[in-house]
Amino acid sequence: MLITIPNNIFGPYAIGSHLRISDPLYNPLAWVQSSHPYTIASLPEDNEIRLLVRKTQYHLCKDNLSAAASFRRKFAVFGAFGAIPSYIFTPGMVKRALFVTGGSGISTCAPMIRYFSSKNIPIKLIWAIRNLQDIRALEALQIPCDTSVDVDIEIYATDEKASRVTLNGRASSVAITESVDSLNRPNELDPRDSFSSSSTLLSTGSSSKFKS
Repeated sequence: MLITIPNNIFGPYAIGSHLRISDPLYNPLAWVQSSHPYTIASLPEDNEIRLLVRKTQYHLCKDNLSAAASFRRKFAVFGAFGAIPSYIFTPGMVKRALFVTGGSGISTCAPMIRYFSSKNIPIKLIWAIRNLQDIRALEALQIPCDTSVDVDIEIYATDEKASRVTLNGRASSVAITESVDSLNRPNELDPRDSFSSSSTLLSTGSSSKFKS
């Protein structure tokens, strides 16, 4: 599920920051339970903050709680906390970037991919997901994957119809949608996805292209 929050609610934040969400502080449970971290999947200059959330036992998006009921609840939101080291974004520091991630770890990668692609830096993303339907997150998080950018994307689906999809910067959002619709599955992100944290490798080599 994609949650959006107006950007003007929070002060300035850096790429890679996260918010922590808990029960309201007037609720005694807020003082005995841990808050839940969610990586900000948007850029600081965007009009809204995007959070990619999967269904868990936490009632922000609980398996047995409808989306409408979830949004009627009140939550306390703290942050933003943490960030990617700022030196990485120094002009000329990164010559190409490789991102390897699984599930909702794409939230960490999304703003960096958008930033580096805007600087014409070659990018490769390798993303493992449970259900190929989750490809729709690329569009929801505004990850560029058309011919105007040098972004290669490999996606591995691990469900019963295990698949590999290679976009290689040549697939528009329409093509992505058509490839997913051809599977004849429900048009939604899979809430069962066993999301993992992401691992990122940034290369400062002189080569301007990735070799397959």
